[in-house]
Amino acid sequence: MINIIINNSALKVLTFGLLLFRVTVMSAQIVGDDPSKVSMELPHINEVEDWKYVNKIYKTSCIPSKNCKWLDESNLWEYLKYENDLRIEKSKVVEDFLNTYPNSSNYYTALSMFLGSPFRPRFIPDDVEPKIIDSISKLPRSGMKEAWKIAYRLLPIDFKARAQWKNKGDKYVNNILSSDASIEIKARFEKALFNRDVGIQVIEFFQLPNVAIETDFWSSIEVDYWRDSWGRLLGLLKKYPESEDIANYIINFIDYMRDFSTGLPELFMDEAYAFSKEDSTKGYLKLNSTIKAYKQAIAQQKIKGDHSMLDMKFSGLDGNSLKLSDLKGKVVLVDFWSIYCPPCIKEMPYLKTLYDKYKAQGFEIVGIVGNGDESRERVLEIINKAKADWLQHLDKGSINPVSYHSLFDIRALPTKWLIDKNGTLVNNDVEAFELDSLIKQYLK
Repeated sequence: MINIIINNSALKVLTFGLLLFRVTVMSAQIVGDDPSKVSMELPHINEVEDWKYVNKIYKTSCIPSKNCKWLDESNLWEYLKYENDLRIEKSKVVEDFLNTYPNSSNYYTALSMFLGSPFRPRFIPDDVEPKIIDSISKLPRSGMKEAWKIAYRLLPIDFKARAQWKNKGDKYVNNILSSDASIEIKARFEKALFNRDVGIQVIEFFQLPNVAIETDFWSSIEVDYWRDSWGRLLGLLKKYPESEDIANYIINFIDYMRDFSTGLPELFMDEAYAFSKEDSTKGYLKLNSTIKAYKQAIAQQKIKGDHSMLDMKFSGLDGNSLKLSDLKGKVVLVDFWSIYCPPCIKEMPYLKTLYDKYKAQGFEIVGIVGNGDESRERVLEIINKAKADWLQHLDKGSINPVSYHSLFDIRALPTKWLIDKNGTLVNNDVEAFELDSLIKQYLK
C-alpha cells in the first residue's frame, strides 16, 4: 500500500470547476465601430465551404484584434452580454446549416454543436434595467468567485426565447427518433438533449447562495433539485439497455455531481448500483462493472487522520500496467492532465528533460489523462511530439473505468503529485518551476 498524505486545502480549484481557454478565429464581422456588437451569417456558398465556416466559429470566443482587446478590458456586464450575443449568433448559424443541408454527412455533428454548450446562449433580454447593468458592471471579473454567482442571480432570463430555442432542439431530435436512424444514433441524441437540459440546470444551481452552515438544508435541496434529472437519465438506459455509452454517461454524471455536492455522488452511485442489477443486457452490465470498480477504489481509501491508504492501478496505452506500489523505492511524479489543457501540453517537453535527467537515479513519471478512449489518438500525437516515454493512463477508458481525476477531486490542471521513495505523497500541488530542486531533494 502507498501512504498518501492529502492536504485538500492545497488543491487548486477553478471558479465553478471549469477549465476556460480563449480561442480567437476570423469568422465574424464587427458591426460598425462598436466592438461589443457581433454578427455572423452562414456564407451559403456550398455545403463544403459552409461546413468549414461552422467549424471555424465553433470555439470562437471573440473576434481578433479590436474585439479581443475590448473583451479583455471589458467589465463583467459587458463580458456576459457579449458572450450571450456571440452564442446567439453561433446558434443561428448552425441552425441555418441544419435547415439548409438536412442530408449532409455532417448533419449529426452540426446538431451536436447546436445542442452543446458553446452554442447555448444565456438568453439575456435586450431590455435589462439600467440599475441591474450598473450593479453587474461594478462586480470584479476576477479575484472574487462569488461575483459571478451574484451576476447570474441578477441577470434576467428571456424564458420565451429560451423555450423557443429548446423547442427547436427538441424538434430536430424528435425527427431523428421518428426516422430509420440506428438505435445508437437515437440514443446519442436523447443523451445530447439530456446533457443540454442539465447544462441549463447547472448554471442555475451555481447561482444558489449555498453556505457551509446550512449543510443539512442544502443536502435536501440538492436531492430534490436533481431527482427528476437523475430519474430521466436512468430511464434512458431502460430505453436503450444495450447502450454502453449511456452507462458510461451515468458514471460521468455521478462524477460531475462531485462539483456540487458531497452527498449526491454516493447516493446516486448506490442507486445506480441497485438499478444495474435489474437487467443483464450490455448497458446494465457495463454500469454494474464500472460501479464495482469505483467501489473497490473507494474502499481502498481508508481515511485515518490526514492519511489515505491507496494502491492506484494504471494501464498504459501500450497495454502495460502497474500499481503505484510497484514503484516504491523511486521518486514518482503523478501528472494529472488533459488534451484540452494547453498549459499541461506546454509543460510536457520540460517533464521529458527532467525524466531523462533523473530516470537513472530512480525517478519515474505516471501521466493520468482526464479523457476517455476517444482521446487516444490525440494523446498519442501529443506524447509522441514531446517524446514523453513514460506510462500514460486514460481515465474513464474501457480498460480504466474509474476516474482518478474525479476520485481525488482534481479540478485544476495541470496538477502534479510528488511521491517519495517511501510511498508518501509529499506534495500534491507541485509547480513546474519547483520540480528540479524537489526531485533532487527526494532522490538523496
